[in-house]
Amino acid sequence: MNTGAPMSPWHPEIGNPVDDDMTLRDYFAAKAMQANDNAFGHNYELLAKQSYLLADYMLKAREMTFEELCKDQE
Repeated sequence: MNTGAPMSPWHPEIGNPVDDDMTLRDYFAAKAMQANDNAFGHNYELLAKQSYLLADYMLKAREMTFEELCKDQE
């Protein structure tokens, strides 16, 4: 699976505050974790696993055409 190139958050005033090996998969998982932090209570292991699972689905969806994405909605 293509996990995306290494990336780091960018801040317009201070530039790149973290120069590490964060991938697009890590970024998606972090965003999913933020969106779902209340859904799993204090079960952080499950939250982390679900966040990476969602990130994997996001990466797969990025490679799909619009028609392929809509096909599952029928």
